[in-house]
Amino acid sequence: MFNWIRTHLQIEVHRTTCIDGGFRISHFSGIIINSQLIAGKNLTVTSGVIIGQTDNGVPVLGDDVDIGVGAKIIGGIHLGNRIIIGAQSLVNKDFPDDVIIAGVPAKIIRNRTNVNYSDEFRSQSDVNGC
Repeated sequence: MFNWIRTHLQIEVHRTTCIDGGFRISHFSGIIINSQLIAGKNLTVTSGVIIGQTDNGVPVLGDDVDIGVGAKIIGGIHLGNRIIIGAQSLVNKDFPDDVIIAGVPAKIIRNRTNVNYSDEFRSQSDVNGC
């Protein structure tokens, strides 16, 4: 089964990878996740995501991490909880909880600690007429 998934869907996540509950692959193709990764609950990845090892180790991800299309997360870094990683970002250093990061190399583009998520959603819905 692992070989079929790796070959046909182009997803490589070894069964021994330590990912807590709620793991989600939004769109398949070109996903490689190191077998030594340690990730919390509700990890979401999309196509083209690579989570890999360097000389200084493998990433450790907190809960509720959402990784955008084509993002690369490498090295012995620690990412906090409730992080959104933008498309095509290169994450090679630690980041705290509640941030949105993007870029090459990634940097904090927005802090999410003072956001009331229900108000943010409501204002976006009003704009879209939904």
